[in-house]
Amino acid sequence: MKLKKIISSKILILLTIGLVANSNAATDWDVDNSGEVDALTDGLLMLRYSFGIRGGALTDGATSPDSPLSLADIEEKISNTQNILDIDGDGSVDALTDGLLLLRYLFGISDETLISGAVSPGAPRSSVLAISQYIDSYMPGFEIIDSDNDGVSDDNDAFPNDPSETLDSDNDGVGNNADAFPNDPTETLDENNNGIGDNAEAVNDGPQSNYCATPVFHFNIDGHGGSGLLTIENFDSDSVSVTMASNENSAIDVLLIYSDSGGDIPPATISAGVAATTITWPSGEMPSTVGLTILWSDGNSSGNVQLNPGDVGLIDTSAVCSGGSDNSNNNGSDDSAPTPDEDPSNVLSIFSDSYTDISGVNFNPAWGQSTTVTNADGVLSYQNLNYQGTTFGGPKNISGYGYFHIDILAETAATLKLFLINSGAVTGGGPVETYFDLNLSANQWNSFDIPLSS
Repeated sequence: MKLKKIISSKILILLTIGLVANSNAATDWDVDNSGEVDALTDGLLMLRYSFGIRGGALTDGATSPDSPLSLADIEEKISNTQNILDIDGDGSVDALTDGLLLLRYLFGISDETLISGAVSPGAPRSSVLAISQYIDSYMPGFEIIDSDNDGVSDDNDAFPNDPSETLDSDNDGVGNNADAFPNDPTETLDENNNGIGDNAEAVNDGPQSNYCATPVFHFNIDGHGGSGLLTIENFDSDSVSVTMASNENSAIDVLLIYSDSGGDIPPATISAGVAATTITWPSGEMPSTVGLTILWSDGNSSGNVQLNPGDVGLIDTSAVCSGGSDNSNNNGSDDSAPTPDEDPSNVLSIFSDSYTDISGVNFNPAWGQSTTVTNADGVLSYQNLNYQGTTFGGPKNISGYGYFHIDILAETAATLKLFLINSGAVTGGGPVETYFDLNLSANQWNSFDIPLSS
């Protein structure tokens, strides 16, 4: 960022007042008097000075050829600039906060990266907006322009002509105040206030599927061993997804699908005891209905468990597991997770209303993610998810436990990668990460029991 130095009459009056008290009092960030403010000169000089660097090492390669100042002049001016360098307003000047904030800003960084790890705890100026406005106020010739009179300068206002909006966190052109999903660029409206964006609901607004984590049995023989939880729903304009989980606290190890209407069916992927595949037809050739033969097995079944087309019934390829309310088999999108029934003495709880949670859990460690995490009504919500971690305040010995259990309510069908990390603090050695693909069905609770032995 380079700003031409233009001194207005108003600034000249301030300079005159300053000259009476201190002939070198600094009023802007142009510490080498080159007529420009530049990251690789002024910003670097201020950062070096904050680190205690003096003499030739201070200015080496960090002054503009247009600077008229000597080394002594620059040192004196930077020294006098300390009266404005407390950028976060915590009462002290620090290289790794104030100096870093200035350098980042002069490099053109203006999003959350500007303040990440560079603001003192409890500092009165801690937001991107407050820091940016403060730095701007000491730019040469700076004049506040606020076209919509909302108290935010045009330079820092995403909507300089709209007094009702200043921020657009997801850069979708809709201000945060009017955006029902301010951190999701794919959504802005939620007309029925159900927490699901209108775009996602339009995708998942087909007829209700008969199979949404629905219990199924061998040849429809109620109570037969190897019972599964079957989900069949439209995936896109040419595909249907089929997912099978165990209904007997076991793990699915085989899933085979046969279609009477063609379509490409790749081998099922199996993760955390849940098997999933898709049936995909050439573009425009997906039939309106399809008959399926489904075979599966789990740890509790002595052989394959099977459903024939007559057992399953014709599948509507446009049906989904949301948008309908007529089907009693639908788990629905109730905000309440399934109630666990494990004995509390056998549970190490991280987040639950049914058990006493361990202390020291941080559900939103600062790892540079864009995810927004909220905790309301007993539900952790992750919006704009790119990646997200959870830490436990120290290592936990889980050698006496068999499974990691998690319940997830997803707005759309997706595959989520879940990483379990052995820190090595208990077992010895370095950290070991193991990830699992969790196949999520839309608008219903998805429950997984991941064997810790894996």
